[in-house]
Amino acid sequence: MTRLKLLEGRIAKLKRRAKQLKEVSNKYWTARRVIFVCGLLLALSFCKFSGTVAGCVLAASFSLAFWVVTVYHMKVRDSIARNSVMLEIKQGQVARIRLNWEQIPHGDLSLPV
Repeated sequence: MTRLKLLEGRIAKLKRRAKQLKEVSNKYWTARRVIFVCGLLLALSFCKFSGTVAGCVLAASFSLAFWVVTVYHMKVRDSIARNSVMLEIKQGQVARIRLNWEQIPHGDLSLPV
């Protein structure tokens, strides 16, 4: 296979991965909202009907669950960022092979200090 075909295959793979990661990120975002709203409502209702201690324990457990989901969601978002950088690099390489001047990324023109 030629270098161009390999790069086009990698670009297609990176685009599929970006789509999958976006779907996973959306699921984490929904889970975070559900955990927050349900935790808040349940903690307030437990606080009113079962006492302050039960409400605080429930709020702490939902806070822990929210934190765990947030940590995993941040990992997915970091993966999305790394994937998009790699996609830009590969697309720049294809533009260089095809000599597509409009698509070739410009270098940093600032002078080093």
